[in-house]
Amino acid sequence: MFEWWEGLSNVLRVLYCIAFPASLLLLLQIILSLFGLGHGDGDFNVSDTSGLDADAGTPNLGDLDVPDGSAGADSVGDLGGDPSLRLFTFQGIVAFFTLFSWTSIVCIQSQVPAALALVIGFAVGTAALLGVAKVFQLATRLQSNGTISLRNALGKTGVVYIRIPRQGEGQGKITMTIQERFSELDAITYGDEDLKPSTVVRVVDLVNGLLVVEKET
Repeated sequence: MFEWWEGLSNVLRVLYCIAFPASLLLLLQIILSLFGLGHGDGDFNVSDTSGLDADAGTPNLGDLDVPDGSAGADSVGDLGGDPSLRLFTFQGIVAFFTLFSWTSIVCIQSQVPAALALVIGFAVGTAALLGVAKVFQLATRLQSNGTISLRNALGKTGVVYIRIPRQGEGQGKITMTIQERFSELDAITYGDEDLKPSTVVRVVDLVNGLLVVEKET
């Protein structure tokens, strides 16, 4: 083993130092995926507002479809169906280095000049990076097909979860079952009295992505 390592060029040594760890990480990802533990995309979600004040008055972005189980600021900021192509996920980077290193090694051992081998390896690695990003993009689009449409809340009843100020002076939250999913949603009222928690309300309109509710009589 030592003699084999000593017989390698500096370029091959660097490539092997990249190839072995990257291959182990890729193998670990595959194993985790087989057990249903490797579905995270590994990038940072700046829209995650967990731990923040749920009544912080986050602006709404119009009549949006919100994902199952999310609500208010979370549902607007993180739609769960963002179709954008995210290149630099953990899985994509691992795939890049794995394919880049092994392709370059094979080319060099096939007597391809080192510079050209690295270019070929980089091209193959980039293709792998793009391929992984595309897979995540398609998976995200499929996931977004299961989102909740706020229009389906019209005419239905819910229960006030966070106080809703009167005459549209601010927004609160209600909980309700919509599309067979229990959801927490932003709401306002144009009535003459505040709607306190546990008040049963009916959705009568949809304005700028907010449910307009009235006290159920």
